[in-house]
Amino acid sequence: VEVRAGGWIIADANNTLSPSEIFNPGNLWNKISWVLMQLPEIEIMNNTQFDRPINADDIEYSSYVNPDAKEGLDIDTICGSAADGVPAARGAYYRASNNQQITRLSRAGRTGQIEDLLLGTLYSQYAERKTRIEGETQLDATGLNVYTEANQTGKTFIMLGETQNLITDTSNPVFVELVPDEYETN
Repeated sequence: VEVRAGGWIIADANNTLSPSEIFNPGNLWNKISWVLMQLPEIEIMNNTQFDRPINADDIEYSSYVNPDAKEGLDIDTICGSAADGVPAARGAYYRASNNQQITRLSRAGRTGQIEDLLLGTLYSQYAERKTRIEGETQLDATGLNVYTEANQTGKTFIMLGETQNLITDTSNPVFVELVPDEYETN
């Protein structure tokens, strides 16, 4: 990174710099009371002959579960994975062992970009109606679990939310059927 108009060292409030670290030409810091500075603008460029800016606009993925649905479902993520990787990404996944950017993951026998796996999960959970169970029960303080119900053979459920009454040690949870991913990308 090249920084122009050098000669200034900026420190956070309450941090002290040793005299060897302070760049103070002409005893400048003793002649001024305060300084206003604008934050620098940093633009990352390709390392090419023409120094073109890197195109790192937000990448958007979309899919239709039901094109006739009355409401859309939008999910904004902070981290992502482009097919070729985006070195200048504001949020990306990195493998700790070699610091390489992760562009593909595997889950439940499927391998693909993280966003494609997320779209597949959304499709699988929202493409058709799922069984929903709610009612009063005793508190379950075991954390996030997959549940079964005796009258719903072969179905698994996940708790979407609950209202707890701590005085009576009861809970009013809402469970919804959880299905494996069925989505196939084109």
